[in-house]
Amino acid sequence: MTISRTFRTGSLLKILVLLPVLALLTAAGANAKSVNENEKRWPSIRDFIWDHKPTIHDGAGVIELDITKRAFDAAIVPVSMKVLVPQTDERFIKSLFLIIDNNPSPLGGWFRFDGNKNVSTLSTRIRIDEYTYVRAIVEMNDGEIYMTKRFVKASGGCSAPTPKASDLAMPLGRMKLKLPDTVVPGQSNTAQILVKHPNNSGLQIDNISLLRVPAHYVQKMKVTYNGSTVFDLVTDISLSSDPSIHFTFVPEKEGEMKVHVVDSKKMKFTQNWAIKSTAKGKKSATIY
Repeated sequence: MTISRTFRTGSLLKILVLLPVLALLTAAGANAKSVNENEKRWPSIRDFIWDHKPTIHDGAGVIELDITKRAFDAAIVPVSMKVLVPQTDERFIKSLFLIIDNNPSPLGGWFRFDGNKNVSTLSTRIRIDEYTYVRAIVEMNDGEIYMTKRFVKASGGCSAPTPKASDLAMPLGRMKLKLPDTVVPGQSNTAQILVKHPNNSGLQIDNISLLRVPAHYVQKMKVTYNGSTVFDLVTDISLSSDPSIHFTFVPEKEGEMKVHVVDSKKMKFTQNWAIKSTAKGKKSATIY
């Protein structure tokens, strides 16, 4: 199964904004009684990602999706994905999609792993604009596709204002790396990357001027360890402000973690951290 040319050429982020119109056109030509109202956008989204309608298998036993059924704050909805199958040289996850069907732009994240078989969990925070299915979809190296979905009741997350108080706390693009109490080479470790960025969706209204706040959001994030890809992320307005990514990685030895971020204004931010093994019982500090 091949990723569509639209997706591969990087123009998907612009085209996905048109999906509400495309979904309405699709629905108009279908028998409304035969279409699950909550699923009506999914066929259009699926066809943008893949060249042809793929066979998508039930992801139970392959990918776990953990997200609340009803969100307290639709602008900051925690979501976690966990790989449930062992990854080997013969069979491994090539990429993972996080899709929020009814958001103005449904792309929460497209994670590519470039042959890295050590990412077993990914967690982040997303915006949800209206009641919707949230989907975790993995594509294996053999082309097989598996999907898990959950229905979430939340609304208004994409137009919720970004907290002004936090704007001065750190400069734009500044990053933090949080590590576990013990970093052990050769074993799976969980890390967290936080990026200072408003991730404005273009749908928020400034409370003082009453004008629309221009869109300005993270589009790409690449994380490497000793030069090898941990993950390569393409994202859009559906990530919450100050994007946060938890992920697992296996450092074969001490080395350097590097994060490169590009936003919608083509601003670029890069930060590196030296990673050293930590003695058992001794905590690793947050690294700035």
